[in-house]
Amino acid sequence: MTPHLLHPPPSSCMLSATMLGFLMLIFSLCDALEPKTKNRTHVMSSSEGTNIMLTCEAVGNPLPVYGWTCDGENMLENTNSLNITLVNRNTTCTCTAPSILGNITKTFYVHAEPRGCPLTLTPSEIVVKFGDPILINCSTSATDVEGMGWEAPFGGTGFERPPVVTWRVEKLEEWTPSPSCYATLVDGSQCTVSPLIAVYKTPDFVSVSDMGHVPMVEGREHDLKCDVISVAPVQILTVKWYRGNETVLTETFNESTAIPVNASSTLKISTQRDYNGLTFRCEAELHLGPKGPKFLPNTSSPPYTAVVLYAPEFKNGNESKEVLQGENVTLSCSADSNPPSNIRWIYTAAVNSNVTTEGQQKTISITGITSANAGIYICVAENEAGRNTRFVSLVIKDKVPLLVIGVLLAVFAIGLIVLLVFIYYRKRKNWHSSFDIVSNATDVPLTVSSNA
Repeated sequence: MTPHLLHPPPSSCMLSATMLGFLMLIFSLCDALEPKTKNRTHVMSSSEGTNIMLTCEAVGNPLPVYGWTCDGENMLENTNSLNITLVNRNTTCTCTAPSILGNITKTFYVHAEPRGCPLTLTPSEIVVKFGDPILINCSTSATDVEGMGWEAPFGGTGFERPPVVTWRVEKLEEWTPSPSCYATLVDGSQCTVSPLIAVYKTPDFVSVSDMGHVPMVEGREHDLKCDVISVAPVQILTVKWYRGNETVLTETFNESTAIPVNASSTLKISTQRDYNGLTFRCEAELHLGPKGPKFLPNTSSPPYTAVVLYAPEFKNGNESKEVLQGENVTLSCSADSNPPSNIRWIYTAAVNSNVTTEGQQKTISITGITSANAGIYICVAENEAGRNTRFVSLVIKDKVPLLVIGVLLAVFAIGLIVLLVFIYYRKRKNWHSSFDIVSNATDVPLTVSSNA
């Protein structure tokens, strides 16, 4: 009987039998994938460094004798199983069960998959400040690890038994630490894993300075510089500029370096007079990502107080004043400027006028103004940032003489009295006329009608 592989025959299995004398041949061909082929195949995967067993079973009469070949090489095994130790590459093995009536085979395709290192780092990523302590555990749950340890320029360990080995440094003073944890397996192979370590350093100091070393003048562009001294790594640095409490500029850096460097940022200002006395400052922040500290490390500069020079600006504009002759008049002039302005009046001097100064204000006082004081008075305010001029026109009006006023008042009073007398006599005359009419009416005799 030709041997056949032991396999539960599905509905698609084909069974053929031939009787030759006392020999019965039962040949079973069953394959879920290719039911018509005589050869069976099996695909399997195994991690590198592991052991696998291939099994091949067949029945026949007489009992079959097994033979194995792997990648064309005859193997010594003559049983129905083949052990492959420490798989390290793809392999094709064939099991053959021969008989006097024929052979049946089964082929195994073994794929060796790269095996990950059976080590776990805790933490696998860490952010640490330069000079601070650091600790990382390396552990394994694999049973084929013979020993493990840390290799590092500092803080390394010897060959230790699993399952845990620790890398510890009390004061990390290396900008690019590169420790690695290794494991030696029982088959003699070795694997390593390395943590991701980010070392940072906050700046030694941060300062704001005037790039042009010239005064800030209204209407002109001015540059301020923020210097960040000795910071690492610069690619995670963000510089923020503040005017008062308002953020006016944010700048990041693209350089990639692990060691401390100096960085700078420039703020361009279109200067306004309102900036005089305002404070500017910059702040250096290190954005260390989700593995970094909860609060962003930041260093702020001392405040830089702006001193803005601006030309004089008068509080009042040009004006024209009309005053009566003989009155007292005061003309004042002051201006807002930085630095304080030099203020002066340009006018025609007179014996009844004088100029006084009080703070940043100059005043002309005129006593008993006359037509000689009429004219244009010019106030000039000037400082190193500019000059401004203001005009005041003084118009004098003559007073009406008192005699004329008295005569007019007398005429008005006489006219009023005459009018009142006229009204009085007019009313009196009308009253007497009415009385005479009534009196005459009483002297008329009564006549009696004859028909009465």
